[in-house]
Amino acid sequence: MLVIPKIIIQLCLILVIARCGYVGFQLINHSKKNWLEILFNFAVAIIALNILL
Repeated sequence: MLVIPKIIIQLCLILVIARCGYVGFQLINHSKKNWLEILFNFAVAIIALNILL
């Protein structure tokens, strides 16, 4: 069984949080807002943050 070190999992979660936050804020700045996509990105970031903490 492959065991992934905890630090790698934490780095991946930080990357997910950063990317989802970035994409979410980029989508907010569009003139035509896709609210489902915006909410999805922020939901993923919140879940990843909850797992990380």
